[in-house]
Amino acid sequence: MHPLFRFKTVQRVSFDDLDAYKVVHNSRYFCYFERGRIEYLRNLGFITSGEEGLKKIDIAVVENYCSYRNPAFFDDLLEISLRISFIKNTSFQFQYIFERQEDSTLIACGYTNLVRVSFPQVHPIKLTREFIDEVKKFEGNNLGKMTGIPEVK
Repeated sequence: MHPLFRFKTVQRVSFDDLDAYKVVHNSRYFCYFERGRIEYLRNLGFITSGEEGLKKIDIAVVENYCSYRNPAFFDDLLEISLRISFIKNTSFQFQYIFERQEDSTLIACGYTNLVRVSFPQVHPIKLTREFIDEVKKFEGNNLGKMTGIPEVK
């Protein structure tokens, strides 16, 4: 795992993730991004089980980027390393590195920019102090450091 990434989860490639060429379809990586974000936020206590599970998370995706480096195949175990790379007043960025667990081959990398919004109006609002503090505590002095994955300034 890259030294700036303090969180990792594993995703197994399913048959329905494949395209006609029997490799993971490019669109599936964005689903993997989301699953990774959910696990990261669960780890920090912002997603819990049951009906109240998403009450603290009022964020929307505003940009997704993925760079495909090598194909992934059926039944591969993909290690997804992820981090929050920066936080601003209303927005923040997740970064991802996908590696095949068996041989550490780099499969893909990317990022997602998210913004906290009020629903149903869907306009930006400030991130909570609780969220900012928990992310800073977890990410430590790695927050804001460059990784080589394209970042928005």
